[in-house]
Amino acid sequence: MLRFTRNFCYRLGCDSFYDVIVVGGGHAGTESAAAAARNGSRVCLISHDLTKIGKYDLAAIVDFTDELFRKYPVAYHRLHGEMSCNPSFGGIGKGHLIREIDALDGLCGRICDLSGIHYKVLNKRKGPAVWGLRAQMDRNLYRSNMQVEIKSTPNLSLLQGAVVDLILSSDGDKQLGRNYVLREFFELENLALISCDNGSIIKARSVVLTTGTFLRGKIYIGTPPRLDGRTIDYKKLVIQHGDEKPTPFSFLNRAVKIEPAEQLPCFLTLTNSNTHSIITRHLHLTPHIKEEVCGPRQYLLFMQYCPSIESKVIRFRGRNHQIFLEPEGFDSSIVYPNGISCTLPENIQKAMIRSVHGLEDVEIVQTGYGVEYDYIDPRQLKPSLETRKVSGLFFAGQINGTTGYEEAAAQGIIAGINSSLMVKGMSPLILDRADGYIGVLIDDLTTRGTTEPYRMFTSRAEFRLRLRPDNADLRLTEKGYKVGIVREQRFEKMVKIKTKFDKAINTLRELKFSESSWKARCNLSGMRHSGELKSGLEMLINSRVSLSDISRGFPAEFRDIVEDDYLCNRIEIEGSYANAIERQNKDVSELRRLEYLALPDDLDYTRLGFLDEEEKEKLSTVAPRTLGSASRIDGISASSLVQLLKFVKKYKQIHT
Repeated sequence: MLRFTRNFCYRLGCDSFYDVIVVGGGHAGTESAAAAARNGSRVCLISHDLTKIGKYDLAAIVDFTDELFRKYPVAYHRLHGEMSCNPSFGGIGKGHLIREIDALDGLCGRICDLSGIHYKVLNKRKGPAVWGLRAQMDRNLYRSNMQVEIKSTPNLSLLQGAVVDLILSSDGDKQLGRNYVLREFFELENLALISCDNGSIIKARSVVLTTGTFLRGKIYIGTPPRLDGRTIDYKKLVIQHGDEKPTPFSFLNRAVKIEPAEQLPCFLTLTNSNTHSIITRHLHLTPHIKEEVCGPRQYLLFMQYCPSIESKVIRFRGRNHQIFLEPEGFDSSIVYPNGISCTLPENIQKAMIRSVHGLEDVEIVQTGYGVEYDYIDPRQLKPSLETRKVSGLFFAGQINGTTGYEEAAAQGIIAGINSSLMVKGMSPLILDRADGYIGVLIDDLTTRGTTEPYRMFTSRAEFRLRLRPDNADLRLTEKGYKVGIVREQRFEKMVKIKTKFDKAINTLRELKFSESSWKARCNLSGMRHSGELKSGLEMLINSRVSLSDISRGFPAEFRDIVEDDYLCNRIEIEGSYANAIERQNKDVSELRRLEYLALPDDLDYTRLGFLDEEEKEKLSTVAPRTLGSASRIDGISASSLVQLLKFVKKYKQIHT
């Protein structure tokens, strides 16, 4: 029997040794490489085109995947999805992810603050917990700013080339060929080495694969067609201005780089009955729609993200659909029509687009298209994003079945952190569902898997009142600092904010008066006369009461706070959710009681008689780390979870 090491080989033109190698230079790859480097690991980032780092999730793997997917059809699936090419970041749910990435000292939030041309907080009609920070980027600015950041990152080397194989090294010197590796890939307990296209060797102790949608994608004619902005009649459209005071993504910034008045506007138009008629008549020509006749004619929709205009027309008959016309940069005339992704033939796309108000004479620069790409079953991954079968191999990004820059970047930073921690022999950083949206994302993928491109929504988070964009630093920065991936400057800034924040919250909690007393002392209007005692924090639940109002009655306690609009706003948001958060904290405690009840690694579910055959198969496949993870696997009954809880307690008593 061979004894396998954790070394990796890259045939790429130089002979070196690294702690971590990251394959792919897109959003997952850049976050992963930078995180591992910040943690002190020597990192090599490999991309087949270094000039496009930070632009898309680029694959550095070429022909290896074809053979692997043919041999292991159960482990890999083909996914109909779309390569999102809109140069924008954030949105509802997605903006939360960017804030959390930034709280862990990630890159994309700071780069967005440097590169944006239009900033807008979405969902402002609802509470701050579900506000969605979003910004339109200048495509070229984002790419150039990201490259400057990556090239200046200590401990990080860049190499251009294409990975073609995994090669296993025995005792560090005996290399095994492609057929052996493919035959044994999912049975090995240690990871094979990776080779690239020209024969040189690069060794590392851990590898992160972030190969995006370019594995062996089959391109169709799913994203929107790109338009020539010079041929759009803007006078017919509704102008959409950016926010008067843009909200930065990064906690390090109080303002974005661009001046508010310099933001480029977006524009709004709508589809109409003529547009819908053109689409309906040609549904049989789009790869996104499968026609099936069963009684009356019906169209069954395949998986598609962002939702195509074809699917919208079918699902919401008679409704006109919004199209946001978004510029791609200061020096670009290309406009991205957000909301009208399609895979219709070019001539039909042209007729469809020109049926829209304001686009009657528009020219298409690039027709819309879709991408069919392969992904691994993410249930094969641990919550650290390391593969269960192969130690030292991590996957992040769209290769795990997700869609979107933000989801890819969120996975990338966690995979990068944990690949570096593994090299150092440290425990991985695991975020649970109560820690952040990143925890929700990874838990959903690793316990439930996905049958369509996974996209983050606020509705996926059970504890969204706690997991707000405004408090991501207070939730996560200290966790990152403790494992060595948050720099001193950021940590000190967070500590200063937290000290003032906690002091103000505690003071508000301790101040208790009747509503009548609050009204008289703080000169509040519209308050009812009541003898009921309320704390200052509870007073902030009333939307008509601000911290500035309370400071009138208690100037010594809050004078310094109210002079800082940024901090004042954060405290008011926290106060507005005070009672709800208290209730939610009890739910979190219950979740974590179950979450941290670890299940034995060697537990053989096939031998547990209280499980049915489907439950045995699902638990064996997912191999949940905790009872909490097991509870979120679809198809596991509550009664089986109770029996599993009893079994594990008894098991631990016997083996302790």
